[in-house]
Amino acid sequence: MITNDVQYKATLGAMEHVRSSIASLKREMRPKSVQWFAIMAGGPLDDLARLQAEVDEYLGVSTAEEAQAEVWMHIEGRNITWPQAATSVLTQFLEDLRTGVQQITEFLSHGGQLSSRPTNEVRSACDFQVMGLKPGSLRVGVRLPAVAVVGSDVPERDVHAVRALEDFLKMARLINQPGDDVDQSFTEVTYRRVVLNAVKSLAPRPRGSVESVGFSGWRIGAAGDIVLTRESRINIDSAIKRTSSTPAIEVTGQIREIDLDTPGFTLRHPKKPDCKCTLPDELLETAKTALDRWVTVTGTQTRRSARQDGPITIEVVTIDVLEDAPEDIHPRQEPS
Repeated sequence: MITNDVQYKATLGAMEHVRSSIASLKREMRPKSVQWFAIMAGGPLDDLARLQAEVDEYLGVSTAEEAQAEVWMHIEGRNITWPQAATSVLTQFLEDLRTGVQQITEFLSHGGQLSSRPTNEVRSACDFQVMGLKPGSLRVGVRLPAVAVVGSDVPERDVHAVRALEDFLKMARLINQPGDDVDQSFTEVTYRRVVLNAVKSLAPRPRGSVESVGFSGWRIGAAGDIVLTRESRINIDSAIKRTSSTPAIEVTGQIREIDLDTPGFTLRHPKKPDCKCTLPDELLETAKTALDRWVTVTGTQTRRSARQDGPITIEVVTIDVLEDAPEDIHPRQEPS
């Protein structure tokens, strides 16, 4: 860490030395093999990046860069580090954030109504701009398009998008706090469920590689960073169940035959009757991405077939994607 100008100048000298060593490797190895040059230069490049980060921190460049983003999302877990992070992790969490904020925005923009086909205006208002990528383990900075608008009237949908992001972050903080702050802060039950499901999409799964998802940046405010963990997901499920006065049941199966109009889907298990599921619009995207995957749905039973082995109908409140098929489908083999 650089604390004065003497250390700053010494660091600049060290950076020049590293650059010279990389140039030497290039002259010696690149004509023979670009791949070997890349391998041998890996260590010096890491050193150069580390020294550059120290310089940027000392000069205030890092602070200025971070302020460009409204929110920084921190994704931590096994084998997740920038710049070697898997594209699937980065794109999935960015899409989950965009979709969650979009659903909240649509609810606010249309008087408490959602649809399976959000308007182009709502989509555009929630299409986050990526402002930067940084290590630790993987940090991505984003901002809403409305933040870039200066000196002009902001459309109402953009105002709703900003409020949607603020409520998303507020819920993410409250869900980790004891007591009934969630219910008291979000008194309208349907809106509370919409925001809870949006936050849940970014909470780490029980057996996934991601262990925590954090949020920082100027939009967070003075209360400090927010962190979602696997325990947060449990708290979210409990809060969602409180939005229904009817006792909930859980059913496991594979999502099949999605109906975009109802909306709903068929939950199929090879050893049990089919389950017909209806779901709120905010869960439609979750269902679509989970098509053909094993899930556990929680909801209230609304109808049962006259036949003992006939299908039941459930009004879904949560969908949890499973990493593997249940053990009664593929029993776990005990070691011999």
